[in-house]
Amino acid sequence: MIVSNKVDIFKNTYTLKIIFTIGSILLIKNIKADMSIIFHFYDLQNQQECNLNCNKEEKMQFSNFIKQRYNCYEHEECIQCTRYIIKDPSELILNLDDNKCNENNEKKIYICTDVCKYEDFLYFLKILNEINDIKENLQVDDFILLIHILDMFKFKKDKKFKQIIRIILLSIIYNCQKNYNKGDLTKKNYISSSLFNCILYEFRKIYFFDLKPNFDKEERVSGEHIKNLIVENFDENFCSGKTYVSIKSEFLIKLSKYIKYNKEFKHNFKNIFKWIKPLRVTFDSINSTSDLSMLLPLIYFIPGEELCFQSWKNAVQLQYILENFGFEKIKTLFFIDCNFLSFYESYFESFRSLKCIYLLDSWLLNATASEKTENLIHNLVSIISNEIENKTDASKLEKLNTKDLFKKNFLNWDKSLAFNENFLIQNMFNSSKYMIHFSNTLSISLPSATFKVAILNLQRIFRIDIFLDQNFFIDLNLESMYVSKNVKSLEIKWVDLTDIFLCSVLSLSNLKKVSIFASKFIQKNYETKYMKHISMQELVITHSILIYPERIFKFINSMPNLKKLQISYNTTDIFKHIFNFNMIELVHLEVFIFQQCGECTSGFPKFTNKNSIINLNISYDFSGSLLYYLFIHKELQNIQILELSRFTISKSDRNSMGSCTKIKDITIIGCRLSGISFFEIFDIKKEYAIKRVTLKDMVLGIHDIIFISNLKHLRFLTLNYTYFTPNFFVVSQLVSPSYSKINMGINVNLKFLRFKYRLDEFFST
Repeated sequence: MIVSNKVDIFKNTYTLKIIFTIGSILLIKNIKADMSIIFHFYDLQNQQECNLNCNKEEKMQFSNFIKQRYNCYEHEECIQCTRYIIKDPSELILNLDDNKCNENNEKKIYICTDVCKYEDFLYFLKILNEINDIKENLQVDDFILLIHILDMFKFKKDKKFKQIIRIILLSIIYNCQKNYNKGDLTKKNYISSSLFNCILYEFRKIYFFDLKPNFDKEERVSGEHIKNLIVENFDENFCSGKTYVSIKSEFLIKLSKYIKYNKEFKHNFKNIFKWIKPLRVTFDSINSTSDLSMLLPLIYFIPGEELCFQSWKNAVQLQYILENFGFEKIKTLFFIDCNFLSFYESYFESFRSLKCIYLLDSWLLNATASEKTENLIHNLVSIISNEIENKTDASKLEKLNTKDLFKKNFLNWDKSLAFNENFLIQNMFNSSKYMIHFSNTLSISLPSATFKVAILNLQRIFRIDIFLDQNFFIDLNLESMYVSKNVKSLEIKWVDLTDIFLCSVLSLSNLKKVSIFASKFIQKNYETKYMKHISMQELVITHSILIYPERIFKFINSMPNLKKLQISYNTTDIFKHIFNFNMIELVHLEVFIFQQCGECTSGFPKFTNKNSIINLNISYDFSGSLLYYLFIHKELQNIQILELSRFTISKSDRNSMGSCTKIKDITIIGCRLSGISFFEIFDIKKEYAIKRVTLKDMVLGIHDIIFISNLKHLRFLTLNYTYFTPNFFVVSQLVSPSYSKINMGINVNLKFLRFKYRLDEFFST
């Protein structure tokens, strides 16, 4: 009986295992099916008829993994759709990029045949599967088709993507040398600026062309930067925020010389960039040239939607470009910090699609102020004059060194008019064809204060920036709502800051930024209730005296939505208040800069609740385990930019930044390594997003070099040596063809220049 039970148990167990195994196989099969990619190719007319027949009123949804500007929409019912199924996503080679979709789910992609034909898509897949070598007989039309499809999909621009771009470019260069293409029959293709940047970058690598100024992201004018300028200066809900191709005048001059003296380069450059154009471009003037022919390559970068001119001070150049280049596709035009000889509608005759022009801080040269401008400046001066007069009556007068009362002649009308006479005059350009937005800043100066007033369209004040230097006011309770509601920025120097003054600062409800330099906080040592200021975004306190350090945190914490806080080199050391006592209570803080001449040996375990910080800069003589105490709670693992100065990094800091995989920029200056190497503060098994590394006076070993070399995303490496000579043999191990994307800079003491030149020569090979 017992044996029988054992046999039954064995049989039952064996049967269960078989069932479980079969179930697992079916489950895995289903999982694989769920990860498949289904491409729906639909005819636009059929789908529109289907929507009408079904009386669909809901808004159509854009297809996942296809850029919205291509207008491909999802549908529930297929009407003569052609479907293509990829069961294993790895067969696609390229990686789809869409944060809204779950990677483990079945992916459906809907493509209108007006955008991409089914046969063209099959040709694209065929090329991808055979992309390991240069493709013979690839013509310009084929090249444009491939670029169009690459632009249509939301692909991750990773190493695979860039490799495919490079092989396609090499293929078209190779085939263009064999025979010339039917170029004039080809239609121009407008692609995203991010893809255009990739193509331009890979083309530069093929020809060893130095485009470093154009590919340093710190210098590039981003779409987000332009969007912020519009929002901050025009009060517009401008929603671009996309990538821009940044073309600098310096680059145009270099490119012009290459085209002039290298026929092969000219031929291949033309065959590629004649037919593909970016959607958004910024033209940034750095070096002006009297030879206008040097600007001719600009014609290859004329965008299809948005164009921004930035810092074009050479008005002759700018006028030449506007009058002689074709800009028929551009819809939105920006001028930021530009000079004009004149400003007339005739300049924009070639802008056939133009709808909107934004002009920010742009000026007319040799202009005479119109009556309208004179009246505007006069009214502004009067408003400011009345406000100052009200602030300096007998009851509020701050004791000046001269002990003189405020006098109206402090405001010099002629000086104010002369300083602002180049203000771009709107009535010179009065067009019903375009929406034109003007924003310029007028400056009104006083002996101890300056008011910079941003004016929109010569009609209303948009923002006022106040600069105070000396004790001119005892508070900022401005009586004119016209002034107070528009104060957005306040800069204070050499002022005694009382509780009354600080409370009045918080009364400026639309204030965004406060910068305090070389001033003295003379708050009383008792509880003062500061009103909450929900609009404040940035606070800077530097080189100032804090009489009662604890009181300053009441002022700081009264700004709950503060995004940036900088406390630098004040005479009162508040290191312990911040890091030991955790007196900063800002939950939305993104940028924190603390710099102080002081010394501390104790840890700071209470620096918590700071998981919102993405940019951290600390400079302080700290001999304890800085990194360990900073990152022990893993609340700073969202850090993207980190700068540390004058610390001792010890054994206790080992693997302290192991979880900071999102970090992109790390700078370490004058930090001493004690019993630890640079690479040991990280987890070498993890992948980091580090793109830029700057190290000053740090001894690097061979393991550090290996770690740096293995950073997949590293693009910029700077090594500075002031007090000792680096081991050039160790550093030279970074030089390898596989690391050619790294831009390296090494600076040493003057007495070691001979070795530096030798190393630079080695790097350049």
